[in-house]
Amino acid sequence: MIKNPSLGSAPAAFAAFGPYCSDTPDYDGIREILQGSVPFNNHAGLLILETAPTRGVVEVPDSPHLLNGARTVHAGALFLASDMAGSAAFLGALAPVLDTIENDGQLMRVSIRSTTAPEVC
Repeated sequence: MIKNPSLGSAPAAFAAFGPYCSDTPDYDGIREILQGSVPFNNHAGLLILETAPTRGVVEVPDSPHLLNGARTVHAGALFLASDMAGSAAFLGALAPVLDTIENDGQLMRVSIRSTTAPEVC
């Protein structure tokens, strides 16, 4: 089990977010860590532009290697962008209230420290 604020004993993928999650999260820090946490995202050249309590914004570059035969953005690049934007929004929403992360290798449990999570709708 990992307890905030350090999340120090977390698996490496989650421990890096600990210093940025608090009552006053560092959303730019979360965005920077997330940007480097998925090697395929960097390989494709996608940029996470924003991590916030209510959204995540990702830019898909205008690059020939991301196009399909019809010269439009390949569905794989679009799915990657939506996955990264969803991750950014999820982390942004949880950052102010993240309490524990448990990972037993098969199942991950995330708990929050209050019942007043940020309103996201």
